[in-house]
Amino acid sequence: MRVLEMSEEHGGGMSGPWSGDRSKMYKAMCSLGITPSTSGRGGSYGYGKAGLIRGSAIRTVVAYTCFPEQRDDPGVTRRLLGMTYWGSHELDGRSFNGTRWFSARTSGGKGRPWDNDEADEVAQRLGISRRRARVPAELGTTLLVIEPTVDADGLLRATERYWWPALCDRLVHFEVSVMDESSGTGERLPRPSRNPDLQPFIIAFDNALSPPDAKREHYREHRLGAVEGVKQPGTVALACDPDGWSFPAVGPSAGSENNAAVQNSADETGDESADRSADLMTGDVSHCSLVALVRSPRMVVEYYEAARAAPHIRGTFVASEEADDKLRDTEPKAHDAWHADSDAGDVAPESAALAKAVLRRISTNVNRFRKDIKPKPKPNRDLKLPVWDELARQLDGSDPAPAPRPQPKPQVRPFHIHPGERLEPASNGRVCVTGRAAVSFSEHHAVADPAADPAGDVIEVRVRYQFEGADRKEADEVAMIVTGPDGFEPVEGRDGAYRGRLLQNEVAIFEYESDPYNPEWSGALSVEADLVPDGPGRRQ
Repeated sequence: MRVLEMSEEHGGGMSGPWSGDRSKMYKAMCSLGITPSTSGRGGSYGYGKAGLIRGSAIRTVVAYTCFPEQRDDPGVTRRLLGMTYWGSHELDGRSFNGTRWFSARTSGGKGRPWDNDEADEVAQRLGISRRRARVPAELGTTLLVIEPTVDADGLLRATERYWWPALCDRLVHFEVSVMDESSGTGERLPRPSRNPDLQPFIIAFDNALSPPDAKREHYREHRLGAVEGVKQPGTVALACDPDGWSFPAVGPSAGSENNAAVQNSADETGDESADRSADLMTGDVSHCSLVALVRSPRMVVEYYEAARAAPHIRGTFVASEEADDKLRDTEPKAHDAWHADSDAGDVAPESAALAKAVLRRISTNVNRFRKDIKPKPKPNRDLKLPVWDELARQLDGSDPAPAPRPQPKPQVRPFHIHPGERLEPASNGRVCVTGRAAVSFSEHHAVADPAADPAGDVIEVRVRYQFEGADRKEADEVAMIVTGPDGFEPVEGRDGAYRGRLLQNEVAIFEYESDPYNPEWSGALSVEADLVPDGPGRRQ
């Protein structure tokens, strides 16, 4: 039988009297706390059990924990309990919740963990080293995962992939070692800084934790402005590699051996969420822009896909202390995403709104950086100057003046667009533009046949704010957070653009807010609308 033993040192242990919600061990090992309506969002069993359960091929886990003596639980400093987790089922007309305990029993026949000396004895029989509460290094928990679905190599690579922020943060004392007793190779340490696929994320992480510095050619850093009652949600730092992965080679052979190697680690974990992240981060590393989402535990919650088209960007977003709790509330029990919606009532609306705004601003900054590093078009060497050409012909007298050009007919506008903008103060003496734009069809729009297309015509609306003047130090456009009405979805690859259906007498409202910028700069708001028919669209 293969066993994965995970043992922590200098931990806190799972303390609390054995009485339901007061016991950390009961919460971690026994409480189910799910309903079918929230199982997809809340994890399998909660409190981190989902990952452990998936890690065992026979869904069986044993925990031996040591903690300082507590006032509400006198005389107890160690406990041991095992659990088997299966789905609820019926047999011979009886219903079962799918769990089974490996435990001692009370005088009434109910299961309970082994305590103190009993726990030490069972731990020793299982091959677990004994813990003592008076030794600080021995405080913590040992977990046995029976018949693990991951091997030592996969565990080492998964640790690098998701725990590199804690391993690389100089202010956090976090060490991990992996030993495969069957191979006799001894202890091995994860070394994420030596992984070329992780290096851009690690550099961005260091930049996010450092004081703001002057702009560097291949790096950017943005401290996000206030949103949803949070003054400063966090910092996103970005990196590019113009001579490498930012502009990948075209073809099925593009990529690196490192990509394939790390992709295998996801297959070995047996974790669907790890599999998805590995597909993006490694197996398809050359084909999207990714930002590692990090909170206070210094674990990568998710490698967020901010854009697919080249050029590609890598980056890290580090949540601030005031945003940490709200972003954590949007995570499922597997802690592998930030949900930007509050359906089913399991995510607070303000937390979901914060997550949505943070993810949008990350995408906006990524797309702005992508625009900055795109190759600039070469100057036109065959530049035509028609006014000078005409003047030269008239002075020379050898060529008659060209016939007058016909005046263009007035453009028929199929839309009414009513944009509004307001200048608002932002942090650090900067300002931002906010407003709403109303878009509707004009009387010149050819109405679609309601019987043939009752949902209306497809339109695309784009909101931008462009700087004016030549003395500015940033890009021509300031990043905008645009929110479209129901039924409209963001257009991939076009910042601030939404696409959806509009009826003849319907008004679509678009709300927008720019990133903070220097109040000395001037700019102009642009709201454009296009029809999206089978042929070319018309723009106003």
